[in-house]
Amino acid sequence: MLNIFLICLLNLPGEWLKFHHDLQNTGFQSELKGCLTPDSVRIKWETPNLGFAKFTIVDINNDGIPEIIAGNYYDYSIYNFKGEDGSVIWSYETGSKVSSTPAIADLDNDTKLEILVGSRDYNLYALKGENGTLLWNYTTGGSVYSSPTIADLNNDSKLEVVVGSGDFTLYTLNGEDGSLLWSYTTGGSIISSPAIADLDNNAKLEVVVGSDDSTLYGLNGENGSLLWSYKTGNCIESSPAIGDLDNDTKPEVVFGSVDSTLYALNGEDGLLLWSYTTGGSVYSSPAIGDLNNDSKLEVVVGSFDHKLYALNGEDGSLLWSYGTENWIYSSPAIGDLDGDGKLEIVFASCDTITTVYGLNDDGTLLWTFNIYSAGDSDPSIGDVDGDGQLEVVIGGTGYLKVLDGGCIAGVQEKIDSKETPKLHTQIFGRKLLFRYSIPKKSDVCLRIYNTAGELVKTLLNTNKAPGEYTLEWTPTGFASGIYLARLSACGANCTSKIVVVK
Repeated sequence: MLNIFLICLLNLPGEWLKFHHDLQNTGFQSELKGCLTPDSVRIKWETPNLGFAKFTIVDINNDGIPEIIAGNYYDYSIYNFKGEDGSVIWSYETGSKVSSTPAIADLDNDTKLEILVGSRDYNLYALKGENGTLLWNYTTGGSVYSSPTIADLNNDSKLEVVVGSGDFTLYTLNGEDGSLLWSYTTGGSIISSPAIADLDNNAKLEVVVGSDDSTLYGLNGENGSLLWSYKTGNCIESSPAIGDLDNDTKPEVVFGSVDSTLYALNGEDGLLLWSYTTGGSVYSSPAIGDLNNDSKLEVVVGSFDHKLYALNGEDGSLLWSYGTENWIYSSPAIGDLDGDGKLEIVFASCDTITTVYGLNDDGTLLWTFNIYSAGDSDPSIGDVDGDGQLEVVIGGTGYLKVLDGGCIAGVQEKIDSKETPKLHTQIFGRKLLFRYSIPKKSDVCLRIYNTAGELVKTLLNTNKAPGEYTLEWTPTGFASGIYLARLSACGANCTSKIVVVK
């Protein structure tokens, strides 16, 4: 049986569409490089007197220029900032503080993006991305600290929204109208943000989330029934990340606990693969990536013992640790920050003067930057201004700051958004429907790549007049896995991620 899951729509490379980047919460940005070197890292722009901690980076109105979507502690609002200069495009006021990371998707298949975000007023809000008006809201029984995750859980070609609440319950809602599909009640508040993947290779998606009852839960994505649970020694506010840690073609789940331990479990049955005990509580959510280019995944996480740890994904052995002045509550992000072809890590620490750290893949210091605000911010890395290079978005009590390398102006010409192609991907049963538009006469290629960047299928290679077009494709004969559909035209690219499961 062939099943297709649409992971997310990426109109521009370098977007960061939800908490920790993707459905698996990996915190890994692989599409672009930055130029944040020790001599060049600087503040591109900042907002004063606003409390921001979590952000998404997305071209919300499809104009070719990215925006930053952020929730505010102080005035209870959700903001849409212009990525180039930080000017406010619109804001929407909720009834309390916003600690949830916004998630972005086309909830109603109208080719326009919507924003999902939780508030401590007990509500999850769905807002129209273009103007911030309310699409729907769902009221839970507690504060919504958890960040929503969006996926087609029941393979009906429509998106569902999964989010936890302080009322001990995980909710799954219809993305179009916010109606309840199923809920699962745990024994404690859910601060953790859910991760989604096919954990047992059954061609169906599962949901993993932690609870303050000290337990990590693996749930059936279609109906919310319990598949397995794993009990730790204290609250789980760390959000799980999912990846194939031991190269056995099966996903593992890694997460932290307030009992000072990082755990890695088999995704299929929830059994312990390994654990690593730090010297303090682990609120930080782990990031996963191949730091040293050995074709194996490493795990990076912070601890209240003031250290950031990098561990071998296979067995949990320590590769290195880096000591700061104070707690690390922040969840690290991974990407090529300085454009050297190697991966770096960025995170914040609650130092006396809160510091953002950029570390090399071997744990040595690349640079530090003082942000003079709370260190509980989870950095997002992406292209905030459409210049094709990575920036770092960081914040906390008092500020939102964008850091860049200051080496782009006059070097890289921006592409006029009106001259770029557009690609929208929809699922219909076992088929994919590609809808694309070409602004001027151009050679047009639509190709399918695997995650190693290898071309596996050319669907279209021709010259097209300006206009809107559709193309159907059934990925018959394709192995299970993640693929990239890339449209190239008019000197620009746009990409969609899809998952094929048999």
